Amino acid sequence: MSPFCHSRGLNGQAGRAACQEILEREVKNLLDTTYFLCGSPAFMEVARTLLQEMNVESSRILQESFGGAVAGAAELSPTAGSLE
Repeated sequence: MSPFCHSRGLNGQAGRAACQEILEREVKNLLDTTYFLCGSPAFMEVARTLLQEMNVESSRILQESFGGAVAGAAELSPTAGSLE
C-alpha cells in the first residue's frame, strides 16, 4: 500500500481496494511493470500481497530492507553460500 493510501486512512479491505484501483488507473502496463518496494516490513508484506493478488509475477516485485527480515525474501534469495 502506498503512503498515499495510508495518509488518507485507507486501511483494511477498503484501503486495499482503493490502492488496487489507483494502481489499475495509474500504471499503464500493470503486469509488465517492475515494482520496487522499500519501507517497513509490514508495508512491504501488504504491498507484495496486493500486487500478487493482482497477478503481478513475484519476479517483478523487488524490495529492499534496512535492518530486518523481509516477508517473502526467502523465496527470492539464492541459496546462501560461504564467502571465502
